[in-house]
Amino acid sequence: MINSSNLSPHSFERHSHSSICNKNVICRMNYICNLSLQTPTERKCSRVFDAFTAAASHRQSLLFSRTVVNKATNIRVHASSSNGSYQLLSVSAPPSLFLLPPTVSLSPTSTPFESFNVTRFSSLSSPLLTSSLSHPPSYTANGLLCREGTVSIDLAVNGSVTTIINEVPKASSNLIAWPDPKGEPEFWNRSPFRSNPGEGVDIVEPVHKDTGLPSSSGFSLSAPARHASVRHVSVRSNPSRRKFRVVHVAAELAPVAKVGGLGDVVSGLARASLRRGHDVLVILPYYSFLEDEVNEGAANASHTKPKGRRAAETLHNVRHFLDFDVPKGYIWDGEVKYGHLPSSAFSAMTSDGVPVILIRPKRDPGSREGVTGSRIFSGGSGIYNGGGSGSYNDIEAFLYFSRAALEFLARRQITPQVLHLHDWHSAAAAMLLWESYANVPGWCNCRVVLTLHNLENTGECTGDQFAVGAGFPSTSLATQERALDERTIGHNPERLSIIKGALVYCSAAVAVSPSFATEIARGQHVGWLRSLFQQNEIKDKLHGIINGIDTELWDPRTDPVLPANFSAEFPANFPGNRRDAPADLLYGKSLCKKYLQRGLGLPESSEVPIVAVISRLAPQKGVHLIEAGMRWCGRPDDSGGYKTADPASPPILTKAQFVLLGSGHSDRIFRDVAAADARCKKEASGRDGADVKLGEEKGMSLEAARNRSLTFSFNEALSRLIFAAADIVLVPSLYEPCGLTQLIALRYGALPVVRRTGGLSDTVFDLGSVPSATEEESSRSWIPPIEGNGFCFDGTTPRDVEEALSRAVQLYRTHKETWIQIVTKSKNGMRMECGWDAPKSQGRYEELYDKLCP
Repeated sequence: MINSSNLSPHSFERHSHSSICNKNVICRMNYICNLSLQTPTERKCSRVFDAFTAAASHRQSLLFSRTVVNKATNIRVHASSSNGSYQLLSVSAPPSLFLLPPTVSLSPTSTPFESFNVTRFSSLSSPLLTSSLSHPPSYTANGLLCREGTVSIDLAVNGSVTTIINEVPKASSNLIAWPDPKGEPEFWNRSPFRSNPGEGVDIVEPVHKDTGLPSSSGFSLSAPARHASVRHVSVRSNPSRRKFRVVHVAAELAPVAKVGGLGDVVSGLARASLRRGHDVLVILPYYSFLEDEVNEGAANASHTKPKGRRAAETLHNVRHFLDFDVPKGYIWDGEVKYGHLPSSAFSAMTSDGVPVILIRPKRDPGSREGVTGSRIFSGGSGIYNGGGSGSYNDIEAFLYFSRAALEFLARRQITPQVLHLHDWHSAAAAMLLWESYANVPGWCNCRVVLTLHNLENTGECTGDQFAVGAGFPSTSLATQERALDERTIGHNPERLSIIKGALVYCSAAVAVSPSFATEIARGQHVGWLRSLFQQNEIKDKLHGIINGIDTELWDPRTDPVLPANFSAEFPANFPGNRRDAPADLLYGKSLCKKYLQRGLGLPESSEVPIVAVISRLAPQKGVHLIEAGMRWCGRPDDSGGYKTADPASPPILTKAQFVLLGSGHSDRIFRDVAAADARCKKEASGRDGADVKLGEEKGMSLEAARNRSLTFSFNEALSRLIFAAADIVLVPSLYEPCGLTQLIALRYGALPVVRRTGGLSDTVFDLGSVPSATEEESSRSWIPPIEGNGFCFDGTTPRDVEEALSRAVQLYRTHKETWIQIVTKSKNGMRMECGWDAPKSQGRYEELYDKLCP
């Protein structure tokens, strides 16, 4: 939802008008791009909407604008008069018009006065809002208008009541810019809407430099005091809850610097803590690709990140904050010597509203090297291994970062109650805090929490490497009871494990799901650390807390990437909804499915299920099971196929359509399949482009090729489109500490098929066997488990994943109404509490903080 507090000069990208004048009324057509959270490129391409301005003879002005087509919608009523007396009497509309509860705000104060239920708009005994401001205000009712209906607004200005009745047309797919699979740029890299669905208005009116409104409009909004692109966090007060000072130290933070789920977790947990009134700060390395993109006053923003948005769009108000020295080791004549590395800290705010401190070695102006020649966090275009350039060593860089984070906090006399570390990249801070900073005033009460996102890398290094990176002798740590890797006892050199040392020194360790914690305690997925986790003092520290997702960021009701928004509620309660057409309950999702099929060049059909995989292609993710699922989807359908949207086209003969988005070092098999598919399609088209007749075997290979799409990269916009279009999302991980993919899939109306491990078993509950259409008696009496929201399997063979997919497709095909009920009505479907604000996520972290802190 876009509130009036979000309005900025950029909220109104272009304004055009044509005027027809008479004695009392001036009608003006305005074209307004109102999605203020879009990028400048997206705003230029966004669809535009009409607004009406009327001026009556008693010097009153009204502006009513509406925005439809399943997108975030504002109903704005602006009023001005000679004495500044205003009353908004009532607003009435069918309840099903709104996906989100509408709010009413008053500008120029931009303060929400009241949130109320649309069902009682028309029965209010007193005015909703009353104002006596000297500045012309505007009343704003925000919501998501998704279907046809009537909105009526009664506004009293100087005692004279004016009623505005606006007919909201049905959401039309005509406003969608349907993609061309061969078009440029790729359809996921542009707006899904026509740039100008209006009619023949091409006059551009000057825009006020502060308000973004037309210069002649006569309306005034206060210039925003905060950055318009920052999603500011609303604090929910609770006097009975303790307030904590929490500092997160991490290598990733979404959306600024992200490789995997770690960045999403740090961002989501920080935002949830801020919403609940805690003091939160995130310390992050200042990678060179970020610095290249951020405007610090020096023009050096020519490089772009390989994926995601530019840092200039995700980091705001970057300011040099402090220069300080960080203890650092170096090798001289074969021995470790100790000195200091001049460093710099920068303050910033992410677009998600999270305060950040960025740290790197101090550099000479215009140089990529530190003043001492250090190249830590410089070079490359990514996070790890010098951003792929090898310009710095990860062990040295993140040991330095851990020490620098503590040094910064000590220099600024910041005394956190909780120092929250994430994976091995910042885990050394647990050891360094107690060995070097225990005497810092106020730090004796600091508690260290270590979150274990993944135990694939335990941060192994030699004693000299530790001393050079952290500026601290490793002698006191190189014991079996502390950080020594016992496998290397007697070796030359012996090695340390940063994760082991952090587990020994931390106050509490958190596995990112209860099942992952149980597996760790049993010695699964921990390798040589098995003996450590068998120790009672380590077991007592271990907690399992399920990750959440950012439900504001991942919301199909407001996602700006989608061609149509949808929710679990819409339009189930719409009066015109036919009971014999349950598929209409997900009307917006069906448009997203059609959009993706057309964009990827797949045959268009609402009947065929789309099985999607959005994953890093690595052995941990069950690559051989993904391959088995892909090949199963391409097999002949036993029931004669699926009808396509075009009656003249032949039916789809495969069991399902398959869509893959991913990359990784285990992608070879999928690249070979993609190449074979391309050859098969080329052979079938013939030299002159006409279809040629193929044998049965080759014909089925061609059918499978036409009904699958394999994309070897990661693009967040495309991932959102796939989530919104998919019916089934496959997550067959061999082990998965938590997993966010299945949570996003559920939120976007898809059912996950998962291997029962780690966090997957904590969030996906099996629906059991599904009777076929031929089993009429069983089919009529079949009731799915009330907790069920997907399909689970335990094995690691192709047959196991094929059986689970078969059950999922059977439910989709023969029990469509039940499928929709599970997706939209079940408490574990789209309505599932999967955000960080859920008691099982942020609430459990608060309980842990409360238990640890004196």
